[in-house]
Amino acid sequence: MRNRKSNLIRAAVLAGLSSIASSAFATDNLWTGAQDNSWNNPNNWSLGRVPTNTNGQATGDPFDDAVVNTSVPNIATISADPVATPRDIVVGSGAGSIGTVNQTAGTASTGTGNWFFVGRDGGSGTYNLTGSSGPVGTFTGKSQGSGSVIAGGSAATDGRIYVSGQSGAPATGVFNINTTGSVTSHNDLNIAAAGGTGTVNLDAGTVNVGGWLSIGRDEGNGGTANWNQSGGTVNVSGNTILGLPGTHGIVTMTGGSITTNGEWWVGNGTGGGIQSTGVATISGGTVTTHSWVALGREGSQGTLTISGGANIVKDGGGAVVVGTNTNGTGVINVNGGSFTIAEPGPDNPADPNQVYNNDLVLGELSGASGTLVQTAGTVTIGGDLRIAGKNPGETGGTGTYTLQGGTLDLTGGAILPGGGTAVFNFSGGRLKNAANINIPLNQTGGTIAPGASPGTTAISSNYTMGAAATYEAELVGGSTTSDLITVTGTASLAGQLDTVPLGGMTVGSSYTILTAGTLAGTFVNAPPGTFSQDGVTYSISYANNAVTLVVTAVPEPTSLALLGLGAGTFLLRRRRVGVTA
Repeated sequence: MRNRKSNLIRAAVLAGLSSIASSAFATDNLWTGAQDNSWNNPNNWSLGRVPTNTNGQATGDPFDDAVVNTSVPNIATISADPVATPRDIVVGSGAGSIGTVNQTAGTASTGTGNWFFVGRDGGSGTYNLTGSSGPVGTFTGKSQGSGSVIAGGSAATDGRIYVSGQSGAPATGVFNINTTGSVTSHNDLNIAAAGGTGTVNLDAGTVNVGGWLSIGRDEGNGGTANWNQSGGTVNVSGNTILGLPGTHGIVTMTGGSITTNGEWWVGNGTGGGIQSTGVATISGGTVTTHSWVALGREGSQGTLTISGGANIVKDGGGAVVVGTNTNGTGVINVNGGSFTIAEPGPDNPADPNQVYNNDLVLGELSGASGTLVQTAGTVTIGGDLRIAGKNPGETGGTGTYTLQGGTLDLTGGAILPGGGTAVFNFSGGRLKNAANINIPLNQTGGTIAPGASPGTTAISSNYTMGAAATYEAELVGGSTTSDLITVTGTASLAGQLDTVPLGGMTVGSSYTILTAGTLAGTFVNAPPGTFSQDGVTYSISYANNAVTLVVTAVPEPTSLALLGLGAGTFLLRRRRVGVTA
């Protein structure tokens, strides 16, 4: 039997919440916390029962929504499986409401096909899927628990999670996840809908999303969504979106993984006169997308910054497009880590979704701007680097790739200008495995390495090499095969030549390492005549618009032994010369 104190507290709570409209489809069973903090105590609920999806009422709505709009006198706490399953779970709904749920263990589920809300209709909600003691997580600031949450119950495709919003006035929602358990949304997981502010902090646990992960949801409402992740595993069946039209999506990731089976958009369109923005700052962990990636899509702004040990992978069909449609602006900063664009199999011209497989496109269409600045790390492109449009005959936007450090590996692809304004700045780092460069190349620093051990880079314009630049040329011992740069225009040389022997070198072997329509200048460390690198002596000629090397002397085996160097050690050391990190 309920005691008098419980009844008085319950009446006071109900009076204070009388302005909050009930669901049109269920009865609001309100948390009072009148007796203790146990979710499973019926005396802590306004209807005298733990919220249930089949409440047995003869009239009215036969379903209870579990509504937590207060944290006094006791915070609603789930430490074991709830004894009943409500229709929806709602934390913080209605103006002035401040709801908190702490879940340390057990599995909390909505009814079949039903929804889970943290902050709705002007309210403020916090859901802590965490522990009660022990070391705390980076973003949650809370210890690890073992609980799980399911939105949609046993439904295969229904059930959503909203962290801030869905309807009504702007709300605030925070979902802290640090668990050995999981969070499952059978359909979408939406953050910051209806103009609200929503935050998900993930330190540990598995998050499964059956639909879209929308970090910034609903058009034209100006909501702000934050996704902070230091660990855990996220699996998304649909698309992952940072900033749907008119919203702002922000991702900060230092660890863990996110795998998206659909597309990944960072910034998407405008809504209600508000330009959407997407910002992803990833310094650790792995982000994998099995389809297209777009930054600054349809007039939005999208920025991706990669650093530390972060690993970004785009596989499957499609391309990475940075800056698309009119006024779309996309920026990628690679300051460390790796960014890999790869997909098994060649382009398929018959399928418009696979014409540009593996390509990186900067400034796709007129009015769009796409920029990538690389200061460190590795960028690997399985297809082509297309700057300022997909094709020369197509009106493109403005595209710029600036290589200042790290490695840009074209894996046998090309650098291709589109119909817009295309710029490739090369002042540092390492450009390797580019089969074709169809844009004037001004190398003021860094290293160009054609080699696929060895390989050829064809420059269909002019090539200018500054004093701080290096050409790394692989030479196959005992043959005439070597790396080669071919230049249809003028090659102006003023930098360093770094020869890399592959196998034992043979006196008399001749290698042509560069040809040009017109050749000007010389390598500063290898003027006409002879020069030596690591004991190998070459004669070098710049005649007939070509650079030719002939081996004239090689180290004697006894000399290598006296130096304490085997042949393998000798070759390994040479391969490292001239490599810029």
